[in-house]
Amino acid sequence: MLGTSIAVADDGRGIDVAFDATKTLVWTDGATHSSWDVYAGDMKELRATGVYTQQPGSCDIGERRFGSGDIPAPGRCAFFLVSGNSLVESGLGTDSSGGIRPNSESCHRDFTLPEPAGTPVAVSGHCRGLVVSWPASPSPDVTIYRLRAGTSPAAPVYVWPVGGTATYIDGLADAATYYLSVVAVDAEGNESAPTEEIAVTTANRTTPQAPMELNVSEGSPGVVNALAWPAVAINDAPLPGDPASPAIRDLAGYRVYRSTGFNVPIDDAHRIADLDASHVATIDPVRACSRFSYVVTAMNTCGVESAPSEKVEVVAAAGPKPKAPAQVHVTAIGAANLVSWSPSTTDVEGHPIAAPSYVVERAGPLDVAPADADFRKIAVVDGTLHAIDRAVPPSAPGERLYYRVKAIDDCPE
Repeated sequence: MLGTSIAVADDGRGIDVAFDATKTLVWTDGATHSSWDVYAGDMKELRATGVYTQQPGSCDIGERRFGSGDIPAPGRCAFFLVSGNSLVESGLGTDSSGGIRPNSESCHRDFTLPEPAGTPVAVSGHCRGLVVSWPASPSPDVTIYRLRAGTSPAAPVYVWPVGGTATYIDGLADAATYYLSVVAVDAEGNESAPTEEIAVTTANRTTPQAPMELNVSEGSPGVVNALAWPAVAINDAPLPGDPASPAIRDLAGYRVYRSTGFNVPIDDAHRIADLDASHVATIDPVRACSRFSYVVTAMNTCGVESAPSEKVEVVAAAGPKPKAPAQVHVTAIGAANLVSWSPSTTDVEGHPIAAPSYVVERAGPLDVAPADADFRKIAVVDGTLHAIDRAVPPSAPGERLYYRVKAIDDCPE
């Protein structure tokens, strides 16, 4: 058979082999056989030795289907042979010299296909997932079931092996219709006929429960807050038809919100972290001696967010003082002076810090270098790296104005 063939002519006298749309080897039988053996051959090997080798596990195919026979790549050729069994294996034909063509690892036996399972039932409601169950096959030697799904009727493209008679499948598309059937498989790998196919549409009808027992702890060097909470394990309401409900099956992660006020708005302006399902967050860093309020929400894979956790408040511990900002510049703007500087990002010991506030001080006019006592506060700014001195005093010849900028946290000086 050519590697790209998907059909052959039926002469009504033998076993006609083809590939179906899923690249599975299938055949029709012109005689009455109780089972079949499948052989795969290589053209080079066939010409040299005339031997077909039966692939492991391929004995006694019961459904006229053989999943190991993928169509070869374009430009390549492979040969497949299906031999029907009754009480003994039928012959493999003759080689070009008229001799009986040998085979290796051949086998045959009588067998009975498993009885089909009952029609499956599917429950939607979890995001991109389905809870599927079915009545067991009455055959005693069934060892596994194969749950099959596709987005078109009678065209399964996904297969899940299941050891029991119920499973949860996820990773599906949201709000999409799937067609499901089940095949029973015995210890020899023989498959039953598929069950009746059902159609079900995925949907999200669950909301995670709000996180509980939120805890805030201090980190090193004393200005880093770490949040932790027990993992969210259930939804806020049961899902009818799911025996594990209200267990959450589609948790995606968590969102952390923070505010310096009493309330914590659930909006993008106050969202400081999106986390996976590890339910631990290190918020690095925060401003020393500042008061913060935190809440956490849980979110499923469809983006449905829970109600917020109970709020926790914390005052960040004192740490080393912020390092003074560098690159202070003064630019005259008419009668005013624009003072600008680079941000302070670490404390005096080199630890990262949150954006501090800044105090701008001025000394002068002076005709000598200023002492600390000569500086007076002219502005306190937060969230910006400049200040305008609009009350510039007049200077006599030889006198100068001096500016300096300090970074400050919320701790008492």
